[in-house]
Amino acid sequence: MFVLSLRLLGGWWLVRRLARPAQHVALEGWQTTIERLSRRLEVARPVRLMRSVLVTVPTTIGWLRPMILLPASTLTGLLPTQIEAILAHELAHIRRHDYLVNLLQSLLETLLFYHPAVWWVSRRIRDERELCCDELAVEASGDPIVYARALVELERLRGEEFGLAMAATSGSLAYRIARLLGVSRRSRQVVPRGLAWAVVAAVILIGSAAGGAVRVKGHPLEAPLAAAQAVCQVATAAARIAPSVAATSAAKMVHGATAIARAAASMVDASAPEVACDTPPSEEPSKDSMESSRADEALPEEAPVAAESDVKSASQLYSEEDWQRLAQNGVSPRYVANLARNGYSNLTVDELTALAQHGVMSAYAGKMRRILGNPSVTELVQLADHGVSSEYAGKIQRALGDVSAADLIALADHGVSSAYTIAMRKNGDLRVVDLIQLADHGVASDYLTGLRELGLQDLSTDDLIRLANSGVTLDWFAAMRWMGYPDISVESAIELQNEGVTPDFAASLRVLHKRRLSFDELRTLRNQGVDVEYAASLMGILRKDLNVDQLVRLHNQGISVEYVAGMNAIGRSDLSADDLITLNQQGIDPEYVTSLASAGYRDLDVRDLVRMRQSGVDADFIESVRDAGFGTPDMNDLIRMRQNGIPEERRRP
Repeated sequence: MFVLSLRLLGGWWLVRRLARPAQHVALEGWQTTIERLSRRLEVARPVRLMRSVLVTVPTTIGWLRPMILLPASTLTGLLPTQIEAILAHELAHIRRHDYLVNLLQSLLETLLFYHPAVWWVSRRIRDERELCCDELAVEASGDPIVYARALVELERLRGEEFGLAMAATSGSLAYRIARLLGVSRRSRQVVPRGLAWAVVAAVILIGSAAGGAVRVKGHPLEAPLAAAQAVCQVATAAARIAPSVAATSAAKMVHGATAIARAAASMVDASAPEVACDTPPSEEPSKDSMESSRADEALPEEAPVAAESDVKSASQLYSEEDWQRLAQNGVSPRYVANLARNGYSNLTVDELTALAQHGVMSAYAGKMRRILGNPSVTELVQLADHGVSSEYAGKIQRALGDVSAADLIALADHGVSSAYTIAMRKNGDLRVVDLIQLADHGVASDYLTGLRELGLQDLSTDDLIRLANSGVTLDWFAAMRWMGYPDISVESAIELQNEGVTPDFAASLRVLHKRRLSFDELRTLRNQGVDVEYAASLMGILRKDLNVDQLVRLHNQGISVEYVAGMNAIGRSDLSADDLITLNQQGIDPEYVTSLASAGYRDLDVRDLVRMRQSGVDADFIESVRDAGFGTPDMNDLIRMRQNGIPEERRRP
């Protein structure tokens, strides 16, 4: 129990280490997909999607605040539809609260470690958990073929896993793929009962004999390859038995199984026999198969396979002790011969061991050699460890020209896809470091193309990143150019965007002022909080144009639209911006001016109003003067009387 507790705590510590967001990069571009799949799977909690170099397969951690971690190799090695299917699988784990359930299950395994039935039941629970999530993922993505292919592709990325985390490659991969492509797949057409029993019988018979048909025993990928061949044969048989079904379900199974079998065979080694399905001639190729064909066309030429004589020669290159050591690491004479045929001969035992331990197949080594020139064994190991596929390397090499192994690793680690590289390359001669920086900051190829079409040709990588980070969109640029700002610079665009100057704001002010405002004027108005509604209201009430300086001063001095409207209502529409500011600072409001007018003091200018206000002359004082028998003195007399305390001290007899 103590040992298993340490194992549990170690797994918990590793997961806690993974849960630190600072170690990962948020994938903002996939957030819309996550939200759409969450709604489809009824996942109410917000889910964070991050790219991480700490995981080798898609992994889900956390219960209250779940997080999905994707390795960079997944983003570069899978199609977008496959990535979406994998994300649906991870969201299914979140919907079912599998992270919490798995934690409780691990605690029970620790407490009841001595009971064999506990381990058997726990294993079954984990297998069924993956099957349930597969069902939900297929239901959400809508295509089991794409999802099955994604699982096979992920198998090559399998590495160290965290027992408390939820990974897409958990469970029996062979059974999961056969289940996805076989009987459990839903079809809208009614399959004849006889065909259904024939398919079930074929699955049982072929599944039992599949291991012998595919001569890759002892290899970690024996199970998925055997399952792919089994499903392939079953699907082909079903297509030939029932042509009506072949047009839909069985036909798609044939194409899907063909692609999966081809991918699995290429992962095993070039020496393994190719697994392929015989497609009925009358069958129309599916969309999935056409995508697979296009992908195959992009691959480098096939790697040569060693003959039997080469295998015998390779077996004599090393001593018996060396072969014992090599065999322990899965190195066979055929593997050595295939490496030699692909340009890697006279390798040391340590080099062969390193290649085998890191899963570097001879076909992969040959393809990478033709792409990169002659990468070393160390570079091959690093490329394989970072999930750089030969297809990815070939496309990058064709797009950029001469690239090194370090360049490919850097691009893959930062999630720079081949499609992104090709699209960005069309816009100019970009270096690898430029592509990485642009991808990390979310600068899309369409964004760069659009900027160039708008006339911004000589943009540096730093300019593009600053524009994207500031939120300057193509629509913003196009609208500002249409508004009469054709020569807007990068600095001006960033400053205007940071100040919140929108094209609508600039357009409204242009209509209001009957001229195009400068960048400084736009920034000043926006920075001081002067909106279009405020400016339009003041200018409409005063029936005069106000420049930017006047609008800013009125706004900063607290001159409200209501205050100006009140002055205008009592007949003081002749007031300038300076007059309004002066009156407001002295506390002279429309009510005060109205009260003086009612007392007989009308048409006072701003200076007279200020003098009377500062002297304390108001309607009550004027009334007291009249009550004391002084009549209606002029303004200067009123001010002097107020200053000398009259009529309180001296009243007329």
